[in-house]
Amino acid sequence: MTRQNTMDGKDKFFPRISRFVLSLPLLDATAKTLQADGRFEVESILFWAGAVTYGVATVTDILVPKGWGLFQRPLHIRVDEGIVAALCDVLDPPRLVLLGQVHTHIDEAFHSYSDDHFSFGTSGLLSIVVPDAARGGAEPWREWAFLECQGGSEFRSIESEERSERFSIGSHAVRTHEIHA
Repeated sequence: MTRQNTMDGKDKFFPRISRFVLSLPLLDATAKTLQADGRFEVESILFWAGAVTYGVATVTDILVPKGWGLFQRPLHIRVDEGIVAALCDVLDPPRLVLLGQVHTHIDEAFHSYSDDHFSFGTSGLLSIVVPDAARGGAEPWREWAFLECQGGSEFRSIESEERSERFSIGSHAVRTHEIHA
């Protein structure tokens, strides 16, 4: 008999996140880290984490994969199971949960086939694509592609009007952690 996967189904463990609270230090550190790690030559990636209270997620931490478990190419990036395990070591639910992944594309901000099929498939997680290898810094963050996982390899784009309702800028600090496999 096959047991049902407890991760199947939407909103299984946390209520739907209705709003995300970002901060200018978070956006600035995100852009600078992506620029430094990709060197405008290859894609780069990091993860956002924080806490969820009553459907409001506050992003307080940046988790940056480093070392042998990170594979960077001009048109592709991935992390291996060693990095995923190291991420799990840092996370501390409910105080610190994974809220999304942020990665660059060398050109346009869009969700590619690889992004759909090889990203975390947990319902509610964000997937953010930063165009032009983050050359623009944090200033044009509203032009980044924001998507929300619907479960598995299904992602829904969060368009401009909805984005202005679901994302706000707070004044909180951000912590950055290097993640090694």
